[in-house]
Amino acid sequence: MLKEKKTHKRLFVANMPYIDMHCDTITRLLSDEQNGQEASLRHNNLHVDLQKLKSGDCLIQNFAIFTSVKQVEDPLVYALKAIDKYKREMCANQDLIKPILRFDDIDNTKLNALLTIEDASIIKGDLALLNILYDLGVRMLGLNWNYITDIGYPNINCEDNALDITKVDKENGLTAFGKYVVKKAQRLGMIVDVSHLSDKGFWDVYNISDKPFVASHSNTRSICNVARNLDDEMISALNYRRGVMGLNFCEDFISKTGSIEDLVAHVLHIKKVSGLDVLALGSDFDGIPNRKELKDASQMNELQRALKDNGLTTEEIDKIFYRNALRVYEEILK
Repeated sequence: MLKEKKTHKRLFVANMPYIDMHCDTITRLLSDEQNGQEASLRHNNLHVDLQKLKSGDCLIQNFAIFTSVKQVEDPLVYALKAIDKYKREMCANQDLIKPILRFDDIDNTKLNALLTIEDASIIKGDLALLNILYDLGVRMLGLNWNYITDIGYPNINCEDNALDITKVDKENGLTAFGKYVVKKAQRLGMIVDVSHLSDKGFWDVYNISDKPFVASHSNTRSICNVARNLDDEMISALNYRRGVMGLNFCEDFISKTGSIEDLVAHVLHIKKVSGLDVLALGSDFDGIPNRKELKDASQMNELQRALKDNGLTTEEIDKIFYRNALRVYEEILK
């Protein structure tokens, strides 16, 4: 088990330790590698590399395997190649970072990595492939991305010619197979992630889950009215299920300016709606455009400072930065 005494020791460093529940760095590195470019997790020009994570005092970085299932010939093969890239980077950089499979694997003397999937439809309707992904180290399962699949309906459908990113889908959720996937993932010990799922799909997961689930990179719809964000009722329900939502740094999901102050406005609204036990971090680094502020993983202390300036206590910031996510990981990652 992660020793509480060690965790407290980390609080005496300049930057507060943090857990980031979502980045797309591995997919970016794989793309660079396939194009014959330098593609190292240790040091690169992306939002996330090991030096930036260390500078920002990261405790756990979740690395998503993102597969645009409509844009590659074989999504499963592509995902397996990305998992191979992740494993090669873990092996090459084992002096700095450690992949975790269970809560007890977390080592707070170095960086830790958690492998996640973004779009479960890569399993092609076969639950046996979910077992295989678990055996390969996947511990968080994003149910879909921006397409309708055999898992369910997204909150933004890229194939909709009349796309309105503010329009929510309260009619179409998980398919029958998608519900089996949720139940199977939770039995295996995978954290279920609903960030790209329709509103109806969110409530489907809520109604069939007996364990916490997450929206790994979603903000609040009351502050920024896009379907990718959660409404107040969903935030309260997620809190009731002991789950968490990760603040997304994408400017389109924050406000017109996307500033740190506007990101803090999401935090203050969530505190008002349900309290801060439901809030974590989910940057979406390397899956979003470059930012004016919070430019990369080394600058997390800037968010910490902004939260303090807006009246949050150290205990409250602790919860957002790592304690809430750790609570979910402890319950699911046995």
